[in-house]
Amino acid sequence: MWDISTGMFRSEGPVTLNKGHEGSISSCQFSQDGSLLVSGSYDQTAAVWDADSCILKLSLKGHMDWVCGVDISADMKWILSGSRDKTVRLWNIEDSDNIPLVMENKRSMGLKIVKCGTCGKPFSISQLEDPSEFKVCVFCRLHKGRPLSHMTSIATDEDVPEM
Repeated sequence: MWDISTGMFRSEGPVTLNKGHEGSISSCQFSQDGSLLVSGSYDQTAAVWDADSCILKLSLKGHMDWVCGVDISADMKWILSGSRDKTVRLWNIEDSDNIPLVMENKRSMGLKIVKCGTCGKPFSISQLEDPSEFKVCVFCRLHKGRPLSHMTSIATDEDVPEM
């Protein structure tokens, strides 16, 4: 395996991405900046990984046969997947919390869905966390470069429309 940041062979061995697919990987693609990796599998899913931490960010389900090709847009907002089921799917990962299956999976994992006080989009927090402390999604916090304590207004799970 090669380290793309240095152009040298990795001396510490391969990186393993665990618990993302139940079947063999059939395709993969890095984002242009190398921060995300998208993989397609014989288990009929595509997966989006954080390349630095090797953590699964999102699993995309919907194909009826194995995913034979994947790609990611230059702005990292869209994933394209092609399958042997003769379909091509375009996934908007920027708004992944608006996908009903993603929202239901997060609820079943014990996460609360709250609405961002800045952009109005839903985002998830742990059931153990106090929703009054999390008023703005991570994207708005990063965009504004402000710490969590300066944020105002919060909406709870009941304010997020069912999809």
